[in-house]
Amino acid sequence: MRLKDELQLTLDDVLFDLGIHSHWKRRRDSIGTEYVVYQIISTPNREFANNMPIRREENVDINYYAESKSFNYDRIELIKDAMFQKGWVLSNGEQDIETLERTLEDGINMEFTREVTM
Repeated sequence: MRLKDELQLTLDDVLFDLGIHSHWKRRRDSIGTEYVVYQIISTPNREFANNMPIRREENVDINYYAESKSFNYDRIELIKDAMFQKGWVLSNGEQDIETLERTLEDGINMEFTREVTM
């Protein structure tokens, strides 16, 4: 399964029934007051020692956005738990995304890393 498809299914499994849509790279609809945007940061990189591959990993970025009145930290925990179950680790913690004044949205960014078996 392609990584993009795997991410979409993982996020939809935990968020779609809550009315939260997940989008690749940018928001594609205006349904609801919460949404997620994800993107693939890098596909398997290789680190080498003595010209032999020793590690491969892939990285993804997931952003949760909500109108200030709808912001819910439980959604972030749902996303993290779903990603952890698929073998991902949180590589840089959580970072605030600057409020988008024109929409009054707040956001949290999470970057995940997963080692790929060789």
